[in-house]
Amino acid sequence: MDNIVPLQYKELLINVPKQEYWAAHKVAISQKRTGINAEIKMIKDIEAASVIIEFAGETEIIKAAKRYPGKFKKLFEKGWKIFEEKFKNVLPHDS
Repeated sequence: MDNIVPLQYKELLINVPKQEYWAAHKVAISQKRTGINAEIKMIKDIEAASVIIEFAGETEIIKAAKRYPGKFKKLFEKGWKIFEEKFKNVLPHDS
C-alpha cells in the first residue's frame, strides 16, 4: 500500500498512515460520530486534521480522499464543507 510509511523504533517496526491519508480519514470519520459528545468529537477530529491540512496542503488531502470511493467519499465531502466553513482560515500563516 502506498498510503503507509514504515517506521522503526528499536526492534519494533510499525506502519503508520501517510499524513495526507490520516487527515482525509479524520475529516471523513468526523461525520460518523454519534452520541452525547458527537459534536465535540467531530470538532476535535477536524481540528486535528486541519493542522495536517495546513502543513501538507489542501490539494494533497483532497487527492488522498479521492482514492477512496463510495461512502468514504461522501463522508469526506460533508466533513470538508465543515472544515472550509469553520477551520480553513483559523490557523496562523507564516508571514
